[in-house]
Amino acid sequence: MNAQQVENVLKALDRCRISDFLTSLLKNQQHGGLVVWKQLLNDLPALLNTLINHHDTRDCTREITFHLFKTILKTEVATMASKASGWHFSTKNASAEQINEFSIDRMASMLTEHTPYLWDILGTLLVSDSQVEQKIVQHTLKTQPSVMSVMEWH
Repeated sequence: MNAQQVENVLKALDRCRISDFLTSLLKNQQHGGLVVWKQLLNDLPALLNTLINHHDTRDCTREITFHLFKTILKTEVATMASKASGWHFSTKNASAEQINEFSIDRMASMLTEHTPYLWDILGTLLVSDSQVEQKIVQHTLKTQPSVMSVMEWH
């Protein structure tokens, strides 16, 4: 985008806040088929990456992102800790059958499926071997491709 194009956009936005414009664009479903809408969706990772890494917006964007990520993780933990998840039982009152049926692989599979972000962050924090980490990334790509788009923002 050249300087004149930037100037023209800034003049057009002079009468409203950028946040108001984006909110209106996102809420109005008739814009969903427009080229600019599709460009926004395609460019969103790059835009967020720019906001996260630019010196003027870095702290605020990272704080917002961190808060949202904590909320996602807390929700995933609450989901898995609920009785409805099937993983909530008392070890004191567990039957021999429950103990024998317990499977770490099945638990890992359920965690990967129901808590993809928690599973990913735990793996990242616990793995110091880059070869093991690469195997985890390959497995995650196969099972949770949407998780990888978030990881690319680092």
